Amino acid sequence: MKQIAYYLKTYYREEFKWSFFLALVAFLGLCLYLNYKYDFENRYLDSFLYTSEHIPLMIGFYAFAYVSAILLYAFFYRRTDFLRNPAFWSVSILALVIQGVNSSFYYLNPVYKQLFDSNTYYFVRKCSNNIISELIYFLPLVVFWFMNDRHRQPLYGFSKGKLDLKPYFTLLLFMLPLLLWASFQDDFLRSYPSYHPRRDTSDAFLSHFWTYEVFYGLDFIGTEFFYRGFMVMVLARYLGAGAIMPMVAVYTFMHFGKPMGEAIGSFFGGAILGILAYYSRSIYGGIIVHLGVAYLMELTAFLQHLFRKGL
Repeated sequence: MKQIAYYLKTYYREEFKWSFFLALVAFLGLCLYLNYKYDFENRYLDSFLYTSEHIPLMIGFYAFAYVSAILLYAFFYRRTDFLRNPAFWSVSILALVIQGVNSSFYYLNPVYKQLFDSNTYYFVRKCSNNIISELIYFLPLVVFWFMNDRHRQPLYGFSKGKLDLKPYFTLLLFMLPLLLWASFQDDFLRSYPSYHPRRDTSDAFLSHFWTYEVFYGLDFIGTEFFYRGFMVMVLARYLGAGAIMPMVAVYTFMHFGKPMGEAIGSFFGGAILGILAYYSRSIYGGIIVHLGVAYLMELTAFLQHLFRKGL
């Protein structure tokens, strides 16, 4: 835990400004309030799902979060040099397009529905969405890395760097009581487990369930690679540690369709994992925490449905 505490203290001493932090919290807090009061993402944005308008809408949605955080950073840190750098905006646009496409690419779902019975459709749709998400994150960024950075650094964050992995398992133990508490909340149980037995009543449920969980976990590796790897380590060339909080703003918006507690937690979790990735130059710790939290959420929700509500 000493290494984790050291990185957090280093960020606080070298980069942290209360004025910027409070302004960003106020902005994201207002956005969270409006989203969950009016169910903005689920009711409005998702009404365009499967249409040609959905991708540009989602890119604009994330661009609003990102540009707002960038402008707040420029104002409070009195920095505008990076705003005039075309390379900074090229990388930023690439990141926003990737996340916008990732949040929109469900166009195969209607095809699956026509091809398969209800149980098989549910299984194929759930697995396919995770596989496609992983490809959308990895393929363009691996190409970008190969063309621009393969001689400069390992694939963004896929290096142990200066990281001690043991404390991250300890972090999971500290988070377990919070996850247990969350498993008693109705909005949590409406979203988890991600692969629900009530939606797949086939005899192959167990094999479907475990297959899905493998692809579900791989999607979190892609998330860490994109947010803490690419968005932090590439944008840090222009912003230094200032790249962390704009990443967190987009990451928080990415959780707006999930339970409110999870969206709020994503702000703090994203910030901590971003700080650790920036100073350690590795995303392995974030992968451990993210996978651990994801699978513990799946397990606690599954047990709640099993013993409390029945399957």
